[in-house]
Amino acid sequence: MRVLAIDQAVEEKNGQRVVVGKTATLELGPSQAETLALSRHLGTLSLALRSLVDASKDMPDDSDEGRRRGSVNMVRFGISSPSTLK
Repeated sequence: MRVLAIDQAVEEKNGQRVVVGKTATLELGPSQAETLALSRHLGTLSLALRSLVDASKDMPDDSDEGRRRGSVNMVRFGISSPSTLK
């Protein structure tokens, strides 16, 4: 999914200035938005950003079965498990 914007605030931690973002605006389809809302209700979400160059290498196409059903890859305690919204 495409990240459209991330808010930024400059804070000082341990004498250094750091940029902190707390809100991300994502480009989602209706089923993706439902899956994201359900995932947020069920637990804590984290966002991992990747380079745009990396994303183009392994982007699934729109015919991907998981994308149609609304899948989310959940990582709990370092263990990854796919979850599908039904």
